[in-house]
Amino acid sequence: ISDRPGYLLSRYSDGRRGLAPLGTVHVAPAEGVTDPFADWPPPHGGGYTGPPPPGPVALSDKAFVALESRPGDVVVFNHNLQHASFGGSSQRRMFTLNLCRRAQNPVELYELREFINSAARFWVEQTHSDVMRRTASPERMRHLEQVMENEDELPALVRQAKAVMAEPARG
Repeated sequence: ISDRPGYLLSRYSDGRRGLAPLGTVHVAPAEGVTDPFADWPPPHGGGYTGPPPPGPVALSDKAFVALESRPGDVVVFNHNLQHASFGGSSQRRMFTLNLCRRAQNPVELYELREFINSAARFWVEQTHSDVMRRTASPERMRHLEQVMENEDELPALVRQAKAVMAEPARG
Protein backbone atom coordinates (compact mmCIF):
# COMPACT_ATOMS: atom_id res chain seq x y z
CA ILE A 1 0.00 0.00 0.00
CA SER A 2 1.36 3.37 -0.93
CA ASP A 3 1.62 6.29 1.45
CA ARG A 4 -0.84 8.28 -0.69
CA PRO A 5 -2.90 10.33 1.71
CA GLY A 6 -6.64 9.90 1.77
CA TYR A 7 -8.87 11.50 4.35
CA LEU A 8 -12.39 11.09 5.58
CA LEU A 9 -13.97 14.34 6.71
CA SER A 10 -17.15 13.85 8.73
CA ARG A 11 -19.47 16.37 10.32
CA TYR A 12 -21.58 14.86 13.06
CA SER A 13 -24.88 16.53 13.87
CA ASP A 14 -25.52 14.77 17.14
CA GLY A 15 -22.89 14.41 19.82
CA ARG A 16 -22.72 12.25 22.89
CA ARG A 17 -19.93 13.84 24.90
CA GLY A 18 -19.46 11.95 28.12
CA LEU A 19 -21.62 9.02 27.03
CA ALA A 20 -18.93 6.86 25.42
CA PRO A 21 -19.09 4.25 24.11
CA LEU A 22 -22.55 5.08 22.71
CA GLY A 23 -22.92 7.71 20.01
CA THR A 24 -19.26 8.39 19.41
CA VAL A 25 -16.97 7.52 16.55
CA HIS A 26 -14.58 4.74 17.44
CA VAL A 27 -11.26 4.17 15.72
CA ALA A 28 -9.05 1.11 15.93
CA PRO A 29 -5.34 1.76 16.39
CA ALA A 30 -3.32 0.07 13.65
CA GLU A 31 -0.84 -1.69 15.91
CA GLY A 32 -1.91 -4.82 17.73
CA VAL A 33 -5.33 -5.06 16.08
CA THR A 34 -6.14 -8.29 14.30
CA ASP A 35 -9.37 -8.29 12.35
CA PRO A 36 -10.51 -11.55 10.74
CA PHE A 37 -12.68 -9.50 8.38
CA ALA A 38 -10.03 -6.92 7.45
CA ASP A 39 -10.16 -8.05 3.83
CA TRP A 40 -13.94 -7.70 3.54
CA PRO A 41 -15.28 -6.89 1.06
CA PRO A 42 -12.96 -8.93 -1.13
CA PRO A 43 -10.98 -7.05 -3.78
CA HIS A 44 -13.20 -6.27 -6.75
CA GLY A 45 -11.40 -8.83 -8.93
CA GLY A 46 -12.60 -11.58 -6.61
CA GLY A 47 -16.21 -10.48 -6.71
CA TYR A 48 -18.76 -10.92 -3.95
CA THR A 49 -18.55 -14.57 -2.97
CA GLY A 50 -20.86 -14.74 0.00
CA PRO A 51 -22.60 -12.93 2.79
CA PRO A 52 -20.87 -10.23 4.81
CA PRO A 53 -19.19 -11.18 8.07
CA PRO A 54 -21.48 -12.02 10.97
CA GLY A 55 -22.26 -9.05 13.13
CA PRO A 56 -22.49 -6.98 15.04
CA VAL A 57 -18.99 -6.98 16.48
CA ALA A 58 -19.03 -6.44 20.24
CA LEU A 59 -17.20 -3.31 21.28
CA SER A 60 -15.33 -5.34 23.87
CA ASP A 61 -13.90 -7.50 21.07
CA LYS A 62 -12.07 -4.58 19.49
CA ALA A 63 -9.38 -2.21 20.71
CA PHE A 64 -11.33 0.91 19.76
CA VAL A 65 -10.60 4.41 20.97
CA ALA A 66 -13.62 6.71 21.31
CA LEU A 67 -13.52 10.13 19.63
CA GLU A 68 -16.20 12.18 21.32
CA SER A 69 -17.77 15.06 19.45
CA ARG A 70 -20.34 17.79 19.88
CA PRO A 71 -23.02 18.59 17.30
CA GLY A 72 -21.36 20.40 14.41
CA ASP A 73 -17.86 19.07 15.12
CA VAL A 74 -15.76 18.00 12.15
CA VAL A 75 -13.72 14.81 12.52
CA VAL A 76 -10.91 14.20 10.01
CA PHE A 77 -8.90 10.98 9.74
CA ASN A 78 -7.24 8.70 7.21
CA HIS A 79 -10.04 6.86 5.40
CA ASN A 80 -8.14 3.55 5.71
CA LEU A 81 -8.42 3.76 9.50
CA GLN A 82 -10.88 1.22 10.87
CA HIS A 83 -13.79 3.20 12.25
CA ALA A 84 -17.32 2.58 13.45
CA SER A 85 -20.15 4.19 15.34
CA PHE A 86 -21.81 1.97 17.91
CA GLY A 87 -25.14 2.58 19.58
CA GLY A 88 -26.39 6.11 19.75
CA SER A 89 -29.65 7.60 18.63
CA SER A 90 -31.68 6.70 15.58
CA GLN A 91 -31.61 10.46 14.96
CA ARG A 92 -27.85 10.45 14.30
CA ARG A 93 -26.96 12.47 11.24
CA MET A 94 -23.61 12.64 9.53
CA PHE A 95 -22.22 14.30 6.41
CA THR A 96 -19.08 12.69 5.00
CA LEU A 97 -16.58 13.62 2.30
CA ASN A 98 -13.84 11.26 1.16
CA LEU A 99 -10.84 13.24 -0.02
CA CYS A 100 -7.59 12.22 -1.66
CA ARG A 101 -4.99 13.73 -3.91
CA ARG A 102 -4.76 12.89 -7.61
CA ALA A 103 -3.14 9.48 -8.25
CA GLN A 104 0.40 10.02 -9.48
CA ASN A 105 1.58 6.51 -10.48
CA PRO A 106 0.23 3.02 -11.28
CA VAL A 107 0.13 1.91 -7.63
CA GLU A 108 -1.87 4.97 -6.60
CA LEU A 109 -4.18 4.57 -9.59
CA TYR A 110 -4.79 0.93 -8.60
CA GLU A 111 -5.59 2.04 -5.04
CA LEU A 112 -7.95 4.72 -6.35
CA ARG A 113 -9.82 2.13 -8.43
CA GLU A 114 -10.03 -0.23 -5.45
CA PHE A 115 -11.41 2.58 -3.30
CA ILE A 116 -13.97 3.56 -5.95
CA ASN A 117 -15.02 -0.06 -6.45
CA SER A 118 -15.48 -0.56 -2.71
CA ALA A 119 -18.59 1.66 -3.01
CA ALA A 120 -20.43 -1.17 -4.78
CA ARG A 121 -21.59 -2.51 -1.41
CA PHE A 122 -23.56 0.74 -0.99
CA TRP A 123 -25.25 0.15 -4.39
CA VAL A 124 -23.77 3.41 -5.67
CA GLU A 125 -23.08 3.30 -9.41
CA GLN A 126 -21.19 6.58 -9.64
CA THR A 127 -19.02 8.42 -7.17
CA HIS A 128 -20.35 11.94 -7.68
CA SER A 129 -24.00 12.94 -7.93
CA ASP A 130 -25.51 14.15 -11.19
CA VAL A 131 -25.86 17.61 -9.63
CA MET A 132 -22.16 17.66 -8.67
CA ARG A 133 -21.20 16.73 -12.24
CA ARG A 134 -23.68 19.03 -13.96
CA THR A 135 -22.80 22.13 -11.95
CA ALA A 136 -19.02 21.65 -11.91
CA SER A 137 -16.99 24.56 -13.16
CA PRO A 138 -13.84 23.66 -15.14
CA GLU A 139 -11.86 24.23 -11.94
CA ARG A 140 -14.01 21.80 -9.94
CA MET A 141 -14.26 19.31 -12.80
CA ARG A 142 -10.47 18.96 -12.73
CA HIS A 143 -10.85 17.49 -9.24
CA LEU A 144 -13.65 15.12 -10.28
CA GLU A 145 -12.41 13.85 -13.63
CA GLN A 146 -9.83 11.27 -12.51
CA VAL A 147 -12.36 9.57 -10.26
CA MET A 148 -15.02 9.69 -12.99
CA GLU A 149 -12.59 8.15 -15.49
CA ASN A 150 -11.93 5.24 -13.13
CA GLU A 151 -15.44 4.27 -11.99
CA ASP A 152 -16.17 2.20 -15.12
CA GLU A 153 -16.36 -1.12 -13.21
CA LEU A 154 -18.73 0.19 -10.56
CA PRO A 155 -22.11 -0.48 -12.28
CA ALA A 156 -21.26 -4.17 -12.85
CA LEU A 157 -19.99 -4.50 -9.28
CA VAL A 158 -23.22 -2.97 -7.98
CA ARG A 159 -25.21 -5.56 -9.95
CA GLN A 160 -23.09 -8.32 -8.35
CA ALA A 161 -23.63 -6.83 -4.89
CA LYS A 162 -27.40 -6.58 -5.40
CA ALA A 163 -27.49 -10.25 -6.39
CA VAL A 164 -26.13 -11.33 -2.99
CA MET A 165 -27.22 -8.55 -0.62
CA ALA A 166 -30.75 -7.95 0.67
CA GLU A 167 -30.05 -4.22 1.09
CA PRO A 168 -27.14 -1.84 0.62
CA ALA A 169 -24.44 -1.52 3.26
CA ARG A 170 -24.84 1.30 5.73
CA GLY A 171 -21.24 1.89 6.66
